[in-house]
Amino acid sequence: MAEDVSIVGRKAFFIATDGALVPDSCLERLMSHGYESYRIADTGVSSMKKKVEDIIRLFPGCILYFCIDAKLVGIEWNGYIKELCATYRSDVKVGIVFKSHFSATDRYQLESFYYNEARITAGMLELTGNEAEDYGRILEALARAGARGRRKIVRVECDASSTVVFPDMATAKLKDISRTYFCCVFEEELEARVYDRFKGLTVSFNGMSFTSDAVLVMKHSRSGVNCGIFMFVKEDGSPELEPGLKEQLNKKIYSIVTAERRNLMERSFAGR
Repeated sequence: MAEDVSIVGRKAFFIATDGALVPDSCLERLMSHGYESYRIADTGVSSMKKKVEDIIRLFPGCILYFCIDAKLVGIEWNGYIKELCATYRSDVKVGIVFKSHFSATDRYQLESFYYNEARITAGMLELTGNEAEDYGRILEALARAGARGRRKIVRVECDASSTVVFPDMATAKLKDISRTYFCCVFEEELEARVYDRFKGLTVSFNGMSFTSDAVLVMKHSRSGVNCGIFMFVKEDGSPELEPGLKEQLNKKIYSIVTAERRNLMERSFAGR
């Protein structure tokens, strides 16, 4: 069943956009704010048009930003984007991205064509090549396009060997994790109250291990399954992980999520 984009957000794809303009570090930072974004390059594995069709099929409700500065064989951006908007108007959001080099007159003509004729719905994203400035512009554009939905953070499901060790208490099976929360399953019902704090938990998942404090925010037992949802807290009791650890966890989550999505796309691009 397709994901509800109003809840989990819309995956955003920067089509034919150079890595110098939208670098991986920008995409990683975006994910830390709940935005799942990818850069799609012209690699020669399949045509860009096929890649776009595959992305629309794999990720309903996605946002496509086309870099109109790129020169691709067989694609004239104005006609292609106009046709795409007409075909998928109710299914995807389309925008354009370009580096700042147009005159005021040229920019007016771009706006007139893409808003009035092509009828793009995700806006025009003008980037400068300055990563700090461009990150803010991309963040604003994705927010306006509703890319995050009601989801504030990205979480990942953990592999079967993932655990949380509660010192002198129990070892629980870790089900999923984000940079602020995690969910785990206990063999027996957890003898604790909501808002109890646990110190020195060892969290191990998908090859990463770290120690942190956490607060129980919810627990329930259904059909013999005892679940607990915990929020990471710093040593001083404030929410979230310590800054350095939070960055490491975000990198890990980013690598897991993007590897899964990219493997799916690459198989589709290659016709598998």
